[in-house]
Amino acid sequence: MRPLTGIRVLDLTRYLPGGYATFLLRSLGAEVIKVEPPGGDPMRQVPPLDRTGTSRLFALVCAGKKSVTADLRDPGQLRRIVGLAASADAVVESYRPGVADRLGVGYPALRAVRPSLVYCSLRGFAPGTAREQAAGHDLNYLSLAGWVAAADGPAIARLAPGDLLGGLFAAFGVVAALGESPRGRHVETSVYGAALSWLIVHAAAGDGSIPSEGAGYRTVATKDGPVSLGALETPLWNRLCGALDIPGARYESSDTFVPEEHFRSTRAAVDSAFGGLSRARVEQLMRDVGGVAPVLTPAEALHDEDAVLSGVLRVVGDLTLLAPPLPVELDDGHVAAMGEHNDLLDPA
Repeated sequence: MRPLTGIRVLDLTRYLPGGYATFLLRSLGAEVIKVEPPGGDPMRQVPPLDRTGTSRLFALVCAGKKSVTADLRDPGQLRRIVGLAASADAVVESYRPGVADRLGVGYPALRAVRPSLVYCSLRGFAPGTAREQAAGHDLNYLSLAGWVAAADGPAIARLAPGDLLGGLFAAFGVVAALGESPRGRHVETSVYGAALSWLIVHAAAGDGSIPSEGAGYRTVATKDGPVSLGALETPLWNRLCGALDIPGARYESSDTFVPEEHFRSTRAAVDSAFGGLSRARVEQLMRDVGGVAPVLTPAEALHDEDAVLSGVLRVVGDLTLLAPPLPVELDDGHVAAMGEHNDLLDPA
């Protein structure tokens, strides 16, 4: 599936949110030309580095992209980038509000040379908000969006969910705008807004409260490490209790869901039954019954057989990439050197 074949995207972003947005567009078949300042995207230096001195994170989100360099403060180099934008179908930028305009690559300037341009601004905070000019990183946006409190600490930020969600929504907006006829739109989104929009469960509580851990929806210790327990429906819960022969744990009712009071009253018996289970037995229960799964570390998850079978973990050239869980074709694992494709720029 390469629905964006023939689409040219100019990537004016730095760091992970914009890099991930254009990685997704590249995964869908778009040609992505990354515009880097003379010193390169700072993400090139984010550790850990590979044997060539390139950030592994940069490689994962920039494989298959082209790279040109330009100092946008130089009028001659700016003209080259504006000239390149004239052949682009979409532009993605991640400057704070007003910066792209001051540099000469804002939406009005580029629309003048390409009226059908889809122009996406991916920011930390949305324009018009009280914090629109504030600089920050994923942890800051997650803190304001309620994620850090919900996760009971900053460890959630190690997964960079805000950055990745911001990139996802930016790519989503670009694809949607490319489908319009006639084309030509300024799409604006933000990392903070992306994270905030995912508080659906908390919003459903009415007061935004953080749901407490339920006795039927938690992690349980086994002899080979923790497993997750998520058997909320009555039939699923009863099948699991039957498979483990937990006395008195079945819920004899036609109710769709097992009430929390029943989960609490059987918690000790459930913990005892799980305590002696091996990883192999948990895997068997997961396949035969459902509602349980081993708790894997990120390293274990990346080496799990299903990571490959699902099509997410893919070896492309010398890289192992994490593809979107869609039937996309990732066929270029080359990580361009800074300015490798400067021949795409018109001479001054």
